[in-house]
Amino acid sequence: MRLDLRGFQRAKRAGLLLASVVIVAASFTAALIEHEMHVANYYLSVSGYSIRSSSVFDRVVLGSSKPVAVMFESPTCPVCKRMYPYWAVLEHESDRLPIRFLHVMFSPATQDVFMRYHVTDTPTFIVFVNGRPVARHVGAFGGSNITNAMLEWALFSVGAATVSEPEKLAQEGCACSTSGARPATGR
Repeated sequence: MRLDLRGFQRAKRAGLLLASVVIVAASFTAALIEHEMHVANYYLSVSGYSIRSSSVFDRVVLGSSKPVAVMFESPTCPVCKRMYPYWAVLEHESDRLPIRFLHVMFSPATQDVFMRYHVTDTPTFIVFVNGRPVARHVGAFGGSNITNAMLEWALFSVGAATVSEPEKLAQEGCACSTSGARPATGR
């Protein structure tokens, strides 16, 4: 019987290489999970314009005399992460606008609100007037100025704008002018 030292050395190197690849992959996965948790924690900790429970939603949105536009989002939604910075601009400008802008992050405390308004996809944007939903947009807004598209859609939804380009409304959200005239649609 002869001992094969070369085969043993090759197997040893292959084993070390495999162990190294597994360690690198595990480290990369851990770093990726840590990053995603950091992003999710940021979204969960946003305050000021964030609705954190069903009771707060009922009080703030349904009890408002001013129209309210709400972004429904979830912490793992990549489209929500892309749309939220544009929505946040409108949230911060809400005091100067005829519509208040808020957002609701999906959680056990807000699950009831998502079910009540049949929000199954995120992001979903709903405009409320006198506590009743009057308009809904599901998915991303498009166009070269996303913040403006969001604002114009919300203004059009409450009748504070008219559509200047109906084709763009269907494709990108809204291309409205804030003339104050009620839209000539049969909503």
